[in-house]
Amino acid sequence: MKDKVLKGTSSGIYTLSPTALTSISKLALSEKSKSRRKETKLQIYPEYPSWMHERLNLTWDFYPNPEKFEIDCEVNKLTLSVQEDMIVDDLLNCMSGFEGKFIKTPSLGDKHAERIFHIERSLDPAMRELAKRILPVCSHYSLIIRFVQEKSEFKWGLVNHALCASIRELLKNHFVFICQLENLQRKGNLSLQKLWYYVNPIMGFMDILASIIKVINKGDCCGSAVIDILYEKVLAYSGDPKLQELIFYLAQTTSRPYFEMLQDWIFKGQINDPYNEFMISEDKDITKEKLKDDFNEKFWEKKYSINSQNIPKFLAAISEKILLTGKYLNSIFETGSILGKDVNSNELVSYEKEPERFVKKSKRFDLPEPVVIHFTIKEEVYKQIVENAYNFSSKILLNLLLKDHRLIDRLRSLKHYFLLDQSDFMVHFMDISEEELNKTNSEIRLNKIESLLEVSLRITSANSDPYKDDLRCKLLLTDLKSMVMKIQGITQKNELNFLQFIISFSL
Repeated sequence: MKDKVLKGTSSGIYTLSPTALTSISKLALSEKSKSRRKETKLQIYPEYPSWMHERLNLTWDFYPNPEKFEIDCEVNKLTLSVQEDMIVDDLLNCMSGFEGKFIKTPSLGDKHAERIFHIERSLDPAMRELAKRILPVCSHYSLIIRFVQEKSEFKWGLVNHALCASIRELLKNHFVFICQLENLQRKGNLSLQKLWYYVNPIMGFMDILASIIKVINKGDCCGSAVIDILYEKVLAYSGDPKLQELIFYLAQTTSRPYFEMLQDWIFKGQINDPYNEFMISEDKDITKEKLKDDFNEKFWEKKYSINSQNIPKFLAAISEKILLTGKYLNSIFETGSILGKDVNSNELVSYEKEPERFVKKSKRFDLPEPVVIHFTIKEEVYKQIVENAYNFSSKILLNLLLKDHRLIDRLRSLKHYFLLDQSDFMVHFMDISEEELNKTNSEIRLNKIESLLEVSLRITSANSDPYKDDLRCKLLLTDLKSMVMKIQGITQKNELNFLQFIISFSL
């Protein structure tokens, strides 16, 4: 093991072996990426005003009360029918977030804790036991409403906001259900047994919703992590069609903001991600304007990259293709090229409902209409949509390079001048410019060198090259090797830093 880490020298000094240096370099890069992720999470978003948290009566949850409580009447003097009517009224109140006369709840120590209830012991035992069966619905309601209020804050992202919105829609039905029960109670047609009969069907719905919320709260999940939880729940409840339909509805509405980001990326080459939830991250410090001063591959390699933490599991297999699809489109739009029909003006269609409308003819290219991507457990649907978008973007980029920018002719021209495919111009140029090039750098007249180069091109075989006028002269203080290393992103400073890194770890 020691031999793998340390490498001995003739002078008796031990240095780190190349394997160890590689491992340390990878570790340093991973630590750097972790720090970047932390900086991303610490971004400042608008906050709710403080009075939203201080005025507890504004919440839809139970108002905090002390552990001990006293009832307002003597239970022993009440008849069983009166006790039943009062306990039913208490349960309806608890299902809406209010305490009753005989049912109380203490304050919570943790905002994510499960709420517990205390029932007056002097009540009829049979009624108390039946009330205990209904109380889990009240506890789940408290957990759900706290989740909605917390995750609606800006910092939790669009996916959590969409989940909260869908839960609010479900809670509307819950409140309508309570109103119907209260109407029965006022008519004298709601006993405790009937209440249990009516509440029992919704217990499964409240229980699965509470279980999803507990998992999200435990991991402080955002973005794709929330979608993954719902995706797994949909698969897990395949044996219960009703509950699976409920979870599928939540997954479909919750994933909508994420899929809208995906649509913008694979159909427009744009990123609209205010909360850093999307799988593609953009480095805004890298711009195309900087390429004029420092030409390297950073713009293509590092401008857009995959954030592995934000990839839903069902898109992991096609994440690289998603990245390239958007990159191709983005590079086209960055050049200001006209594609024929503006992608933004296309009418959105669903691939699953109208696959024949996925491809639409235009004047210059076969432009696919942006597809409304919906949540589904069929991964092949996502693959087909991304595959078609990838084929489209790669096709128009290739056409743009080959036809509009004449890539083959450009490469052939580069072959003439840099690979000396037709080197007679170089021989002639060196002969007629020898006297000028023998001077020092400060004495050389660049305009004269360019004139001599132009003469050499026009009297040799290079005269037939349509791009000969694009050839320019420039005097540099660096040699060819340094220029190649600069293009590859390896500067002399980085070389020195690497040497210092090795020396600093010498033992």
